[in-house]
Amino acid sequence: QDGSSPLFARAPAAAMAETSRTDEPLPRVAVTEFWAPSANAAPLETSADAGTAAKKQRVDEDDEWERDAWSIDGSDGHYHHLPSLRLVMWAQILYIVSLVVIIPTAAGYAAELGNTSAVYFGTVVGVSSIINPLVSRLWNRVLRVTSLGTVLQINALINLTCSLLYVLARYAGGDVLLLVSRCLLGVGSVQTASLKYLGCAVSTKKVKFAHFLTTAVISYGFAFGTLTALGLSLAATYFSWDQYTLPGYFSAWLWLAYLPMHRMVFREPDLHASIIGPESKVRLNREMRPLRRQEPFRGLIPCFFAIFVVAMTKGAFEVTTIEITRNLWKWSIMTSALYLGVIMFVVAATTLVSYRLVQRIGESRTLVGGLVIATLLLPFYYIPVSLNFQDEMSSAVGMAVYLMVSILALSALNLGRTIAFSLTTELPTPHWRNYFLCLGSEIFTLGRGVGPILAGAIDDKQRIISALLIACALAAIVVSAAHARSAFDHEGHELGPARAEQGDDLHDDVASVVQSVDEWLAALYSAEVGGAASGGAPSKMKSAPSREGGGRLDAKQLGRSHKQGGL
Repeated sequence: QDGSSPLFARAPAAAMAETSRTDEPLPRVAVTEFWAPSANAAPLETSADAGTAAKKQRVDEDDEWERDAWSIDGSDGHYHHLPSLRLVMWAQILYIVSLVVIIPTAAGYAAELGNTSAVYFGTVVGVSSIINPLVSRLWNRVLRVTSLGTVLQINALINLTCSLLYVLARYAGGDVLLLVSRCLLGVGSVQTASLKYLGCAVSTKKVKFAHFLTTAVISYGFAFGTLTALGLSLAATYFSWDQYTLPGYFSAWLWLAYLPMHRMVFREPDLHASIIGPESKVRLNREMRPLRRQEPFRGLIPCFFAIFVVAMTKGAFEVTTIEITRNLWKWSIMTSALYLGVIMFVVAATTLVSYRLVQRIGESRTLVGGLVIATLLLPFYYIPVSLNFQDEMSSAVGMAVYLMVSILALSALNLGRTIAFSLTTELPTPHWRNYFLCLGSEIFTLGRGVGPILAGAIDDKQRIISALLIACALAAIVVSAAHARSAFDHEGHELGPARAEQGDDLHDDVASVVQSVDEWLAALYSAEVGGAASGGAPSKMKSAPSREGGGRLDAKQLGRSHKQGGL
């Protein structure tokens, strides 16, 4: 009213009416500019001049942002560089293959080196997965002083070295060097670098799909690793090669081929930024990050527990299956590898089915159903390990029953793991998403290491089945309780950060509100001028609400005048 603000500046009635009739939207400027008080108010600018000035201001503000901004615009689309993304996933497959390809031959290799202990066999298989989460914090610190491409190359060199040490144990060092090589493989895990890349090189709108692909890659990596072991055993038999050292040579060649490919293809992303979407120019700085204790731990903790139990059960199953096929059915290494590979390959297919299943029944129901089904099927494993059923299980029918039960139980567990990781992607706020995904990945790899060691440390297979059954039952109970409390409902939780991601829409909303208020004041001013011209104030029109308390419009008076004036 007093002209102290450009929004409510007085103007001729004709100009105000013309402003109220324009269909041109207000310039997209910062939200605070609509309400910022000004001691020396300037006249209202034209839409073209204001739009140019606002655009120049946004460019200047973009130049002033520091590199530690959380988000950047998606000028290159949802993905920073697709060939680099494929290369990172290929590195993930290579690591999983290096981790799994030795499982069918590890027991025989250890026996050749003079160590026939089942505990040692389980340690050789699982120690890499235990060391992986322990060194992830180290790699995070290395990433702060180097680049992501450098860390991936260091990981590849470490994995190449440990593959050669695995072979060298045959000629020097024995079982000690064999164990050292597997420990070194855990240090060279590419998991930390892979998650970092997904966090900074994939848009927020595509991050769930990217992590879904990562989960599928990991699942099929385990299946392909086991089937690769079968192919290597066949090649060793045909060419009279050493079947125990051939997996080490094979892994070394894979990593040796990866290094030049990485140098040619990989493009370094900005580690301190992330993409929201191609159409978004919103930036979320670190000061907007909510407190960690405000994150939905009621839903995250059950997901982490389910991830650990599933990983432990699957790790123990691989070792137990190899021992059952060799001791009960007297199979060769090639046949055992084929049997385990077929199971893992079919189980990995449930990762692709889970997407359609979630669309039909929902994520939380799928997670609960997977763990409950697995808990109900695990007691069938008592049959092949029981002495009372040795004759029945030695037949072809027993083999088929074990195959079907294994596929169904592990498919249910894999389904639960996929949904648990999906919820870990969706439940946290965008600022903390990578943190919890890295934590979930560390828990998964830890469970993958605990399972084989547990299977090797316990001689009685029935006790192993009992331990896994109790763990799965507890996971099913915990997840069911979380589902009953609606702890997995994440739509409402994302509203706070989502408002920051929808900043463009927020500008439009504020612009529409300002335009409505402007039209109301223009009409009110026109009515006052018309009443004054006719010789008096309008009879039914209330005067504009007065300013109270430091020049602020009273919201109640504004609304009351709006209703009484019929505007």
